[in-house]
Amino acid sequence: MKRTRKKRGFTLMELMVTTIAISVLAALAVPNYNKAIEKNHFRQARTNLKTLKAAAEIYRARNGKFGTNGLIMESLSDINAFLGTSISDSHFSYLYIVDGGTLGFFLERNDYDNSGFDYRLEQRLEYSGGPFGNDDTFTCYDDCSEWYAN
Repeated sequence: MKRTRKKRGFTLMELMVTTIAISVLAALAVPNYNKAIEKNHFRQARTNLKTLKAAAEIYRARNGKFGTNGLIMESLSDINAFLGTSISDSHFSYLYIVDGGTLGFFLERNDYDNSGFDYRLEQRLEYSGGPFGNDDTFTCYDDCSEWYAN
């Protein structure tokens, strides 16, 4: 008499249940992961703004002004060369504007269409009360309120 070996393996139902469970977990995890990545880019941009602000204040202390009136720099490499910083950021476009005694930094998200987030960071430094008085504001054009928590 010949003995037959029972084949071992997974049934189709077991494979389908496992696939569905993994799909549900991925559907829940991916948006949270993308949001965490976007928050990190946002925090990095805020840090870059603070660095640029400090460099601009040093430049103003040495030269008496932020630059010539009407100065507009639209690339981060130009801003780095002008202020002596070494910031690198591929997620935002930077804009440095001198208008009278007012300095404006503007950042805009480069690939917001792909990430689903559309926001612009703005920091204007107005030195009207004294050489180191300032008014720092960040304006977010979308629902970014939860990003200010941390």
